[in-house]
Parts: sequence; C-alpha cells; structure tokens
Amino acid sequence: MNALLSYCRSSIGKKTIVAVTGLLLILFVTGHLVGNLQFFLPPEWINAYGHKLQSLGALLWVIRLGLLAVVGTHILATISLTLQNRKARPQGYAVPAYRASTAASRTMIVSGLILVCFIVFHLLHFTVRVVPGHTYNEEIHLVDGTVVNHEIGGFTKHWGIPLGDVPAHTVHNVHDMMVAGFQRWYISAFYIVGMFLLCMHLSHGAASFVQTFGLRSRQIEKGLTIGSRLFAWAIFLGYSSIPASVLLGLVKATGSTCCK
Repeated sequence: MNALLSYCRSSIGKKTIVAVTGLLLILFVTGHLVGNLQFFLPPEWINAYGHKLQSLGALLWVIRLGLLAVVGTHILATISLTLQNRKARPQGYAVPAYRASTAASRTMIVSGLILVCFIVFHLLHFTVRVVPGHTYNEEIHLVDGTVVNHEIGGFTKHWGIPLGDVPAHTVHNVHDMMVAGFQRWYISAFYIVGMFLLCMHLSHGAASFVQTFGLRSRQIEKGLTIGSRLFAWAIFLGYSSIPASVLLGLVKATGSTCCK
C-alpha cells in the first residue's frame, strides 16, 4: 500500500494517473458524441437513447458520479504535477521554450478548469434541469412561445426498429428539450465556446497520454500530432453542430406528436 502511494505521489505516477484518466475521458467524450448525434436522425432515435439511459435508474447516477470522480482526479493530478515541475525548476528558462510547446499545452490547466464549469452547467441544464427557460418534467417552452408536451406517448420504435408486440412506451421528449435549450443563443454560444476549449485540450492531451506510456517515437510523432488535432476538431465539429443546427433553424421541435 505504501509503495502504491509513493508511486502515485511521484512524477511518473502522476503522469500515469493523468494519462489513464485522460484516456477514460476521451472514450466517454467520443461515446457521448455518438449518442448525441442521433439528434439529427428522426426524433424517435434520440428519445429512445434518453429512455435507455433513464431506464438504468440508480446505476446512471453511479456512472455520472464515477465520471465526475475521474474528472476531479484528472484535474488534481494535472495541477499537482505542474506545481511539482515548477518547484523542481524554480528559475525557469532565460528564453521561454515556446517553440517546443503550443497554445493548447500552455493553457491545459486554464482550459481544464473552464471545462469543469461547463460540465457543471451542462448537468444543471439537461440533467438536474434548473436552467431557466424550460423544464424536463413539465411543459417545454420554445423561444417562439410554443408549449409542447414533455412526454411522447405511444413510443412504437426503439432506435428506428419497431417494437413489435412489446407494449409501447411513454418517453421523455428529449429531442424538443434540446431544441428548446439551444434556441437561446447565449446557451448555444456557451456550448460552442466550451467545445472549442475541449478541442484545444484534446489536441494536446490525446497525444500526451501516448507519450506517457512510451509509445511515441520520432517516426510517428508527426502523424500522431496531426491525428490528435484532427480528432479534436472532429469532436468540436460534432458537438457544435447540434446547437448550431438549432440556431440556424435546420432542426426544429416536433411538438407533442408521437414517434410512429
């Protein structure tokens, strides 16, 4: 036990913690995006996705709290590692070594802390549902004054597949709730800015965890850097396309009609 604690307190141990938790968060961000992009499919898809998550019950909160613990561990280990590195080199360099670093790498802590604020807002917005403008367990109010039902009855398909003889479900109207939320430009703007910061974070972090495990070499360094940036921008475009499509009027609320 003492050996494990000593390892976790060491520089390499903290780097390993940052890398492992970072990888877990990358996997979550990617999976979450795949689920959210169902917003562009017929409404039954995203509503079925929400229904599937809600059906997990208490397990869903265990997953959420586990993810928050991973985020907290990642941030604390990163800050601790940064302070440890600064303490080991208190004088700094006569000429800042910016050539070997990027804006993303130099702002990892700042962007990470802002992302924490974004995560808290995201949970308040669509999970706890206390952001003014609409609620999840009552009517959903659109910007144009339209009020739609928060539930859709007669749910006859699951991810586009007919349920057959299975009794139809009454599900939450996740699709229209997302439209109602992102119709407010300041909320959509905050989401897009948050996704840009996530993009910056990933563009550096996705390659860093590979280096931590000693898998990076001169032969693959350029490809790894380009791949990390492409991945980060793909995540940014994927997430940002949802609020952008609502603001541009490309995706609209379906009202209280059921998904047939």
